[in-house]
Amino acid sequence: MNKFNEPIDDEFEKALLFLKQGKLIFDKAFKQALFEFFDKHKNDPHEVHDLLFNNFSLFWYQGGNIPSLQLGENVYKKVLSFVHEWEENNKPHKLHKGTPYYFYAVFCILKDDLDKGLLLMHQAYLEDQRAGKTDTPASYFVTLNDEPQEQFFRTKVIETAKFLDEFLEKYRNAHSASLTLESLRNKFLGKSPFEEESFFFVYCIFKLEKIIRKIEKEIRANRMASHIETTSIFELCKLAEVLLANKIRSNQNINFASRIDQFCKDTRVSLNLRQSGRQTNLGFLNGERDSNFESTIRGLVDHTYSDTRFVSNPSPIEFDIALTYCLRNFGGHKIEEQELIYEEFEKIAERILNTMFFIIEKVY
Repeated sequence: MNKFNEPIDDEFEKALLFLKQGKLIFDKAFKQALFEFFDKHKNDPHEVHDLLFNNFSLFWYQGGNIPSLQLGENVYKKVLSFVHEWEENNKPHKLHKGTPYYFYAVFCILKDDLDKGLLLMHQAYLEDQRAGKTDTPASYFVTLNDEPQEQFFRTKVIETAKFLDEFLEKYRNAHSASLTLESLRNKFLGKSPFEEESFFFVYCIFKLEKIIRKIEKEIRANRMASHIETTSIFELCKLAEVLLANKIRSNQNINFASRIDQFCKDTRVSLNLRQSGRQTNLGFLNGERDSNFESTIRGLVDHTYSDTRFVSNPSPIEFDIALTYCLRNFGGHKIEEQELIYEEFEKIAERILNTMFFIIEKVY
């Protein structure tokens, strides 16, 4: 335990004795000693606050024993309630809360409360940024950087990075591409000015992993699964559209189909998805999807769709781009059950990720 030769030392010892009796108690005396510590050290460097907050790991980490997830969550929930109360009463002073936010996030994610956990992890990241800290466990987590050893929750970062890397490997094999996890990090993940898009991308990957890895496929074969998975697909498609919008700024009011067309021209990709006349084949596919969802989407997913309106048979990446366009419009405007969504969800997600990887590889 980090000691400060202050009343808070004795209060930590007392609270640990309560814990040995099976009670998690931070009483009025503890709170008073904690507030006295904050009053005394409010202008100190963030490292002093870190030392104090590190002591709270004593309440759930005992010599490598597996901690109670609920206990860990309760510890940091209570700690942060004290901190927020002190800050409310001592504006504009702020304490550095990166450590309690980080560990609160860890326990929520371990309990499969993914949304709350990721929100807390981003709070930890913002706290670190405010303190001028750039290379921290929270920053590694929100950018899926599993290389640094000094991060408590590295096992989860490794697990999710590996999940992402499996899709990257499929992309490289299918499209003779070279994008790796390392180059994705260097081009995009956590990079300014694309931080917001990067964070949303990582959020989508965590959600995708939870659906595919944590929820058995047998219970994802129903109407509700179609709605949940359509939402996940729409988020991926929306991000693909935003990635294009970031790079095609000549006219921000142009629609997704026009952005795709401009992207292919800019990168000299032969996208044979236009027909003569005013309507693009992407627009035509919207109608085909609405009239016969099953055959149109399955044909795009399996790379077997063909129609005389196409100049030539699309290449694999052209199929994936067309699928992303069709499902972006479907997910954004319809709520309806489609068996194909839950039957082929993983393959659909792979095709949309291929589109995003292609965009990032070509223009980022």
